[in-house]
Amino acid sequence: MSYQLVPIPNAAHVRERPPPYRSRRGRLPRLLLVEDSALARRVVVRALAGAFQVTAVEHAKAALARFQPGAFDLVLSDHHMVAMTGLELLEQLRVIDPFTRRVLMSGSEIPGIEGHLATGVVELWLLKPVDLRAALLALIGRKELFS
Repeated sequence: MSYQLVPIPNAAHVRERPPPYRSRRGRLPRLLLVEDSALARRVVVRALAGAFQVTAVEHAKAALARFQPGAFDLVLSDHHMVAMTGLELLEQLRVIDPFTRRVLMSGSEIPGIEGHLATGVVELWLLKPVDLRAALLALIGRKELFS
């Protein structure tokens, strides 16, 4: 199996971005996980334990209900979900808070993903399987937590 990490493009279209990790007294980064598979949700929560404060929801509607500007440092969404794709969700979340980092994951290729990366709708695209902990910590610049 090969892993594919897509680099984060320059988001010059958005006003100047704050530091990638907004630390408050050394707290863990707050991550909103959107995954419709209960098993995958449990696996991801366990994989990220100790490195992130994870709030897990099962679909895009629940994510939109929980999401508020500044509430999360990072959103990690599966792409293939029932009522709304992860890409559609990340587009909406970007409008609500353009400073929350947006990561899309999928078990298959996503046609046109390069365009969404170029415009900053998606900052990082992960093709499953992937070492989520390492990829997300690298995105927010917390390499000291790799283990």
